Amino acid sequence: MRLTPSSIFMTVLISTVMISLLHVILTHSGSHRLFRSDFLRIFTGCTVLRLVFPVEFPFTITIISLKDMMNPFMDVIYGRNTGYDLRNLIFVIWLIGLVCCLSVFLFRYFKAEQAFKEVVRTGTVNNTPVPVCCDSIIKEPMVFSFHRMILMPEISYTGHEIDYILDHEQTHIQYHDGMKTAMMHVLCAIYWWFPMVWLLKKDFRLFQEIRTDDVVCRKMDDQQLLDYASALVEIRQKTSDHDHMEFTVCVVGESDRILENRIDYLILGTYRRKTPSMVLAAVMIVPWLCNAVILEPHYDEILNQKEMYSEAQMMDGVLIQRKDGIMVYRKDGIEYVVKDPSWEVFDGLEVIEE
Repeated sequence: MRLTPSSIFMTVLISTVMISLLHVILTHSGSHRLFRSDFLRIFTGCTVLRLVFPVEFPFTITIISLKDMMNPFMDVIYGRNTGYDLRNLIFVIWLIGLVCCLSVFLFRYFKAEQAFKEVVRTGTVNNTPVPVCCDSIIKEPMVFSFHRMILMPEISYTGHEIDYILDHEQTHIQYHDGMKTAMMHVLCAIYWWFPMVWLLKKDFRLFQEIRTDDVVCRKMDDQQLLDYASALVEIRQKTSDHDHMEFTVCVVGESDRILENRIDYLILGTYRRKTPSMVLAAVMIVPWLCNAVILEPHYDEILNQKEMYSEAQMMDGVLIQRKDGIMVYRKDGIEYVVKDPSWEVFDGLEVIEE
């Protein structure tokens, strides 16, 4: 596996399309009739994996792009026209952003961790298989981070509402949603410069809630389903307005819009339908297919003694024999078509067969 500017460019391009599609599927009610919850699981996982592996694999095929697509991008990074290689500067800027984002996340996490310990110390804890802690400063039912404990506000809930809350929060714990949310924060820190990843973080929260509702309601009949949806609304209305802690996974989500989308999925009954296996299989191979092709800059000029590199500098490059029969010389991420491979300056250079 190899991380290159071209592989990062392709990751941003493909991820933008996938994140946009996921956002439309999750937030537009019309799409709720078409896409089932099993499809959402696979597609969301593929979208995240595409960002986790922004690399070229051994099976990746290189395609020479249109001049106006990759050439300007690579020319700026490698300083082909200006003579200033920007790779080190870009890396330093990215590293500063990464450190800042991780610092903010860790500060908020440890602050919430201290608040969590204080709640456990002062609140009422029920010693059940999954402990439940009640305290007045908790705004809504939730689980926090890696802790196997359910936090509840001191609000009067009905027996059915308590049952639904506990089932929902235990499902969050079962699927390690606290850990997944923390990993999403780290992914946002790595891609802090990519706006779409912040949209993915928001939609991932909604996906977790829809997935959890799916698991909880899987064995319910129609009447129980309506009772569950009604309980979500009642729980939201009972949420108090006093100060509360910021945690990672909540039963109702962060806004009325999230609740609206969750109920929309429940009422339409999409969790009961199944996506055809062939469709799911096709979605699963999407990230691998996207990694199978990568675009490289294209230059028509023929490499000769009048080019920008001296013979000594050219020894740092490699010759690539493409499957289409074209020989190219690659140096600093830029490729040149070679019409005469017998030119003496190429003696001793490594030849890579694609």
